[in-house]
This record gives sequence, structure tokens and C-alpha cells, in this order.
Amino acid sequence: MSRKSRPAHVAALLILALFSLVPVSLNAQVLTLAPGAGRQDCGSVVRCKVASGEYLVRPPRGWNGRSPLPTLMFFHGYQESAESVMEDRFFRDFADKNGILLVAPHGEGRTWSYPGSPGHYRDEFAFVRAVLDDVTKRYPIETKRLWASGFSQGGSMVWYLACEMGDRFRAFAPVSGAFWLPQPTSCKGGPVDLRHVHGTNDDTVPMTGRAIGLRYRQGDVLEGFRTLRALDGCPATPDTVAMEDGLRCESWISCSSGKQLKLCLHPGGHAMEASYLEASWAWVKSLKD
Repeated sequence: MSRKSRPAHVAALLILALFSLVPVSLNAQVLTLAPGAGRQDCGSVVRCKVASGEYLVRPPRGWNGRSPLPTLMFFHGYQESAESVMEDRFFRDFADKNGILLVAPHGEGRTWSYPGSPGHYRDEFAFVRAVLDDVTKRYPIETKRLWASGFSQGGSMVWYLACEMGDRFRAFAPVSGAFWLPQPTSCKGGPVDLRHVHGTNDDTVPMTGRAIGLRYRQGDVLEGFRTLRALDGCPATPDTVAMEDGLRCESWISCSSGKQLKLCLHPGGHAMEASYLEASWAWVKSLKD
């Protein structure tokens, strides 16, 4: 899987916000709820409803209906949807291969209303809490393997979740996203494990940020890492620098909090590759409980 920005959409982005390609659609099937759930009929096609929004959910193929499930909450890009995630062959194959429960929240207005975003539809943190509460009533979540990822504007949403709700997820793995201005200088969610992937030639979400219209501006990725290093008690310079599957990864592993930060860069643009998520999952599994 690969997602990249389209030059024809650049004008629209300057007016409003980020975007990403709509993935290949497949025929999806409605999946049954967890045994004894006794709740509304929803799954990978019919959206589950919570007080402030909707989401889709899909257990891995072959699940026995009882074993606790590692869980990935993936946030779609600008102008995509929960269906964009569920209908993407990569996500479905990835979840089946690794035995992961896939949760796809739907952004109101097909965008995310985090601090600094042009979207102002709802309290996203209250929405995510509601989704987490609802999912845990339906499925046996393996909380030590509950992680969040997202691409583009969805990646920005994951940055804010790490800052605001670090205590609700085991780890965070955003791709091609960042804080927006004003960037947070502190985070109430506590120390976090976070692995971020970004292209050094990304002109949709540049590493140094950019203006979106006259009122909004994406933040600087490295400034975001400075905030997280302070939060985690990490040194100014990375403990290791190594190539990992074509990515140059700087890792902070001696943080006083016991948490880890990892910044992995590639020379490309605004893109999401299958290998990024596979590598992030391997990293999540390597984290100490």
C-alpha cells in the first residue's frame, strides 16, 4: 500500500487542510459482534454509534471469539472516512496476519477537530474516549497492545492523542502528521511511547510546518519531539541512529520515564507505505510492559 499527495489537490489544501488518497475499495462483509455483546448490529460495514460520533470495527479473520485482541485504532486522512480504512486491502490483511482488532473512527466532516485544526465539529478527545469505552464492551481488548496510528491529518490526530490521552493507549505511531499552532508546550497525558515516520521532502505536511490559508498553520515536527522529550525525560540527542527498512531512525531509549521515542525519516514526500505500519507494530510488541 502506498498513499501519496496529488498535485491537483494542492489548491484545496491551501484553503482548508490536509488530504490523502482514497484507498482501493473491496467488498466488505458485516462481521458479528463479540459473544454476549447484545448491542447494536455494527461492524466493518455498519458504523457503531457513540454519543459524539461513529466508528467501524473488525476483528481478525479466524479469531476464536474469546482471546484478548491486540487493538489498533487508525485515524484516516483529510476527506477520507472510516470506510476508507476498512475497505483498504492492506489494513485488512495486516490485521488478519497479526491477529489485530482494527478500529476505524470516523472524522466528523471527514476531518479531525484537534486543537489548531480548521475543523471545529466536536471534542475529539471525548469522542475517542467514548469509542474506547464502547469497543471494550464489545471485544476483549488486550490493553497492553492497544495502540493508535494515523496518516496525514489522522497522524496529527494521533500526536494530540499522545499529548492528551497518553494513559489510555500503550503506544502511538503517527505517519506524516504533526502538532498544529499553537503547539503544546506540555502534555497532561503523561509520558508516552511514540514512533513517528515522516518524509523529508513532504510538501503537504513539511517537517518545519506551513501555513494553511490565513488562520491556520501546521507545526514543526522537531519542535513536537522537543515537547515529548521533555515529557518523557529524554536526552537532547538520540541514543542511537540506525537504518531500519530504508528509514533513518533516531531513537531515545534512555528516557528517565522508561518510555521510548523514535523519529524515522525517509527521503520521499507525503506517503504511507505498508512497511511503516508493519515496523511500528514490531516496535510496539518490543516495548516493555
